[in-house]
Amino acid sequence: MKKNIYPKISVVMSLCREGAVLLKRSIDSILNQTFKDFEFIIIIDNPDNKGAISTIQQYKAKDSRIKMFIHKSNLGLAASMNEAIKYARADYIARQDADDVSLPDRLEKQYKKMIEEHTIDVLGTGIIEVDDNERVLLKRYYKQEVGDEIKRYSPLGHPTVLVKREVFNKYGYYNVNLREGLPEDYDLWCRWYLKGVKMCNINELLYKYYLGKKNNKAKVAKRVLLGTIKIKLRYASQLRFGILDYIYLLFEMFLLLLPTKLILILFYFFKK
Repeated sequence: MKKNIYPKISVVMSLCREGAVLLKRSIDSILNQTFKDFEFIIIIDNPDNKGAISTIQQYKAKDSRIKMFIHKSNLGLAASMNEAIKYARADYIARQDADDVSLPDRLEKQYKKMIEEHTIDVLGTGIIEVDDNERVLLKRYYKQEVGDEIKRYSPLGHPTVLVKREVFNKYGYYNVNLREGLPEDYDLWCRWYLKGVKMCNINELLYKYYLGKKNNKAKVAKRVLLGTIKIKLRYASQLRFGILDYIYLLFEMFLLLLPTKLILILFYFFKK
């Protein structure tokens, strides 16, 4: 019997401005997974990030699972992800952000779940949100099977997902034509949901999401909220929004009038 030469999972990452310290933390979290049968595809979406290029080259020299591709100019996350997925050889695609950490058994648990329950097309996990000092801000769990909550918020933690490769081929890739600031992940989930893609979550915290001064994610909270609102307006009719969904949307529009810091305070108050 001929041995399968392809890995079981292709981990895909895109980076732009991330520095060596954050990048090493993220790469190490993948290389130290209990699940070992993967390839690691890293797209550098900023050719001027010499520190990142040098760091990855050092890792690549020691671990043949790492593949690096450098863009001549910045193309954005959606285009970078599409490119990485097309390079991928595995039947399952795992996302990873360049400034976050996957807990050691993340890939093992996700892969096992998707093999056991083969009808699942997309599988996310819970997220631990922490600051630069590792202080826990929020432990965030998502609904185990994605349903109507997609009308209120993004039902999957984007960097946590494991996706069947065939889903991209059958139902579409990230939309590279979205206007700047629109969340490409929420747009993708809405399109896939409408096409009947089965999306689920493991009810475990398997991913550490950093919010702090080192990556400035918190500073773009208002922009993310505005983008989410625009995506909702785009799909409201197809998703069959009800009165309560529109009331929730109006509340989010009201939040845009508030300072970013207050938006974050309210977010953590209501999520805890």
